[in-house]
Amino acid sequence: MDIDGNNLAAVSPRPEKLPPRLLRRREVAIDSDPRSTDRGEPRSPAVTFVTTEHFVLQGARAATIAESTGRANMFLAAVSGGLVALGLVATASSLGAAFFGFGLVLLPTLALVGLVTFGRALQASMEDTEYARRIALLRGYYFEHAPEIARYLLSDPPAERLLMQRVPGDRCRDTGRSPAWSR
Repeated sequence: MDIDGNNLAAVSPRPEKLPPRLLRRREVAIDSDPRSTDRGEPRSPAVTFVTTEHFVLQGARAATIAESTGRANMFLAAVSGGLVALGLVATASSLGAAFFGFGLVLLPTLALVGLVTFGRALQASMEDTEYARRIALLRGYYFEHAPEIARYLLSDPPAERLLMQRVPGDRCRDTGRSPAWSR
């Protein structure tokens, strides 16, 4: 039976009726098999996992950037609308008590919305920095375990990879200082 449940005995000759040379050819070494010939190479589940993790991290980075942009746009729209409304009230009330009452309600509300927006944007920025750091670690795995693709990727010394991805504030772990080109 194959994966789909089809009976292979009706389609292919029975293994016991095949010559020994063909029987040997049908044996396939799998990743956990000690006969596997890819010594030192990453196993296919590891490659699949690393590739999937890289894709997920890129999606998470995109989500944090989109969220920060959306929050900033909503805050700017609220400030713009609030200032237009304040101007209309100022015109209608001739800068009277209604203007000051409306201003005392509107401006603290906009300040609170701005503070919450800034806090969440800062939190999303920290998440994005962590995602970028993890992506840099995965890129290091690619360089280490698949050197044949290095010519297609942006290649820098491991200590400078985070700075190339524009991760601010992350200093070189080996030397404890920023690389020369970023000073």
